Amino acid sequence: MSDQRAARRRRAILEATLRLIGDRGPEAVTHRAVAAEAGVPLASITYYFGSRDGLLDEALHHVAEEEMAALRARVSAPPADASPEGLADLLVGLLEHGLADGGRTLVAEYELWLEAARRPPLRASARAWNEVELDAAEPWLRALGSRTPRADARVLVAAIDGLGLEVLSDDDPAAAARAVRPTVLRLIRAVLAVE
Repeated sequence: MSDQRAARRRRAILEATLRLIGDRGPEAVTHRAVAAEAGVPLASITYYFGSRDGLLDEALHHVAEEEMAALRARVSAPPADASPEGLADLLVGLLEHGLADGGRTLVAEYELWLEAARRPPLRASARAWNEVELDAAEPWLRALGSRTPRADARVLVAAIDGLGLEVLSDDDPAAAARAVRPTVLRLIRAVLAVE
């Protein structure tokens, strides 16, 4: 099998794993279920990943790398006229982006974060992902006059993560994400001590 074809098959397996996690949770991840979801021979799962834990580990690394790259691409430096409203729009837009596939990817991300809490080999990817989120928010907060931009970024990232869980439980997650904008704006103003 060519290297390119092998890379495509490996990626298909990882994405199938994430879909299963997003739809039914990590307990749904079996070699047989992943092979069926990915449309690959059952032996491919063991060939590329060895064990179920290896597959889950690689799925977290994969989603972390994908989401870190997407975040870097979507978040630019703050404009000269940066405002709390602009930052609120950016953060809510990122939350909506995570729901673009009906929330499946966001659910998988949260499930994999929980796996990282349980399994030390996954923690480096989880920490790196968190750092990228902080790195995206920090320049905006600095531009808006925060005296402690990294600490304020941590507050905002934690709040968006919590709001993400909240909107996922709504009957219409996309509408719920849009509806949290006033809350996000209020939080930004609070961390900046802006009235």
